[in-house]
Amino acid sequence: MTKEKEAPKEPLSKEELTRRKAEITAFHKEQIKFLSTQFDYEDLLAKIEEARLRRVMAMMRHAQVINPEPEESEAQEPTPRPAMSATRTLKKEDA
Repeated sequence: MTKEKEAPKEPLSKEELTRRKAEITAFHKEQIKFLSTQFDYEDLLAKIEEARLRRVMAMMRHAQVINPEPEESEAQEPTPRPAMSATRTLKKEDA
């Protein structure tokens, strides 16, 4: 295994602490460029998905206007299936 940076056991001096803060701040500022680019990318993806959803919803509304669903009073009731008889007989062969 590779050795990772180990945390120093003794407290940092003021100069060392200031240097570390500056390093962390510089790192964060550098990352902001990438994160803002990623934010713009994901925001654009979300806008594309919203546009697709609006288009599909419009298509569904258009289809419902062209071919409305029949109302319940006009809808045909399904024909009831005949009940099965309790006893079943086999077909007899003519010899």
